[in-house]
Amino acid sequence: MEEEDASKVLDEPAHPYTRMLLDSIPRLGSKWRGKLRLHEPPRGGRGREGCLFADRCELRFSQCLERPELVRYNGRRVAYWLYK
Repeated sequence: MEEEDASKVLDEPAHPYTRMLLDSIPRLGSKWRGKLRLHEPPRGGRGREGCLFADRCELRFSQCLERPELVRYNGRRVAYWLYK
């Protein structure tokens, strides 16, 4: 979903999927409140159309039914329609 140095992606995620993954990491001493259900693979599998994360994304919109290309955004490459 995005290409950049790991430290930049972890500090400033640009794609909603990356943000959701990071929000799903359990924190020591606090109740887990992750929204991502890792045991549920995306529907459609290989060869499906659109963003592979769309069926689990709270921010999806109609254009997400098409596969986004990697584009430059803030010095990184991100596959996300809002940065097109």
